[in-house]
Amino acid sequence: MTNKNKKVIYNVVIIIGAVLLVAAAGLLFFNMRGLDIDTAKALASIDELIPNVSDSVPQEKGNNVMPSMGIDGESYVAVLEMSTHKYRVPVRSVWDEKAVKAVPCRYSGSVYNNSLIIALSDEEGQMDFVNNVNAGDKLTVTDMRGERFSYQVTKIENRNEIDKEKLNSGEYDLTLLVEYSGYTDYLYIRCDNIFMGSVQP
Repeated sequence: MTNKNKKVIYNVVIIIGAVLLVAAAGLLFFNMRGLDIDTAKALASIDELIPNVSDSVPQEKGNNVMPSMGIDGESYVAVLEMSTHKYRVPVRSVWDEKAVKAVPCRYSGSVYNNSLIIALSDEEGQMDFVNNVNAGDKLTVTDMRGERFSYQVTKIENRNEIDKEKLNSGEYDLTLLVEYSGYTDYLYIRCDNIFMGSVQP
């Protein structure tokens, strides 16, 4: 093999190595930042498609599966709102490790039988106000039928891991499972129903 051929092979190897390094860096960045989801656009679409929202009370249905709405390749089952914290976001149908960094996801359960668990993150731009959430704070979950369900925070638990048995204890009507960057790994924000007219807004 001539020196010229060796030089060509060497240059090709260097170029391939550089391309692989760039690809690896791009993949790492993608995994770190999560999915690129435009929550404002999703909310606008939901508001347009569900113009009439009415207060409702959770009750068992023949099928407790929450209806979903597809928007820009994503599927949503609800809108979560905490007016005290000026927080209003769509809730993705299915939990995903990357997606939860960008948008709340239904982790499990249903709003209709008081088993709904919504997974979130305290990443900047999502639930970064979580340290200011207190017992007594109000929130609502609106499904894709336009039924709005009202809740009140009753308890906040610190956890170092997801204990599925305790998470799904059935003691609370709604749980927000927050990936937390504080002194514990997770926060369980436990909530109970507020029936219309029983509590002043």
